[in-house]
Amino acid sequence: MDEHHEEHTPSAGHNEHHAEAHTHEEHEAHASHHGEHTHEEHEAHALHHGEHEAHASHPEGHPHGAPSHGARKSNEQYFWFAIAAAVIIIAVSAFFATGVINKALADLGNATATGSPTPTTIPTSTPAPPTPTPTPLVNVTITEIRDANCTNCFNVSIVTASLLRSGAQLGMNVTWIRRVDINSTEGSAMLTAYNITKVPTILISKEAQETALMEVWNESGTIESDGTLVLREVYPPYIDLQTGQLKGLVNVTFITAPNCTQCYDPAIHKAIILQRFSIVVANEQNVTYTSPEGIALMGKYNITAVPTVLISPEMGLYPGMESLWVDGLVGSKESDGWYVFRNMAAMGNVTFFNVTSNSTVTLTMNNTGG
Repeated sequence: MDEHHEEHTPSAGHNEHHAEAHTHEEHEAHASHHGEHTHEEHEAHALHHGEHEAHASHPEGHPHGAPSHGARKSNEQYFWFAIAAAVIIIAVSAFFATGVINKALADLGNATATGSPTPTTIPTSTPAPPTPTPTPLVNVTITEIRDANCTNCFNVSIVTASLLRSGAQLGMNVTWIRRVDINSTEGSAMLTAYNITKVPTILISKEAQETALMEVWNESGTIESDGTLVLREVYPPYIDLQTGQLKGLVNVTFITAPNCTQCYDPAIHKAIILQRFSIVVANEQNVTYTSPEGIALMGKYNITAVPTVLISPEMGLYPGMESLWVDGLVGSKESDGWYVFRNMAAMGNVTFFNVTSNSTVTLTMNNTGG
């Protein structure tokens, strides 16, 4: 059979626990032994497998060669953590806060327009306020379209898990989750029907148009003629079906200054890229600034301070990274698309080597050089 898909119906009241659709075997086990298996087992798989799968090649902690002084590492990461927090705030705000704020403002406007006049007499007893009628949730289904052969692709179940956890805020109840492979007959038909050019992605049933998700959907996807919502802004790495290429694998070049024993370890950039922004690094290399290749790169990009890091153009495929890098004054985007880290002050307390003055420079949070 060339059909390949998995189905999962979240248990009532347990959407948050079953944050990710399980494998077919796990579904059967859950269906036949519900009540015998502990929910802790299912929760651990749903919430951790979905998130860690996307970072299987990203070990926690700093790579070998990271600075040994805790204070220095903390200072170097200060600015990066701030950027990571900004990304999280933007994502969460765009998805959830907009609907909540707009509803609150609408409720306030209605209350102002229809509010009762202040009573002229004070009642001897205050009746209990009526119990508000909960707004019924809209039942929706989610279909994940994947390529089972792509081991480096983004784990789109993380998106599904997010929708499950925030269902109440969005006004939706996910009742059914499916996984369909693009190489199956059904998957191929979906690609054609919805003109899907990037996978993995998700489809959400038309009922979602009645939920708060619509307040931000135009920024992320489209609504098809049959009402189905198709996610178009796919997080890398993904397969570009028009070219057959896997997009979003980043190459990194560290330019080091081995003669500067006090200088910061540029590997800190890799740690932050991997752990904080989920950018997948395919290849990396270390080049000393005095080597022939290092001299060529220093001249090509007019680099005057080392250590530093160069990141390939694929980083621009990750949502928000280009604006954070350039507008946030972290570094520059060169004419060939490569990104160069330049703003040493952004790292807080840091020591680096100024090639122009042939001297070691130490920056702190309270000064500009030394």
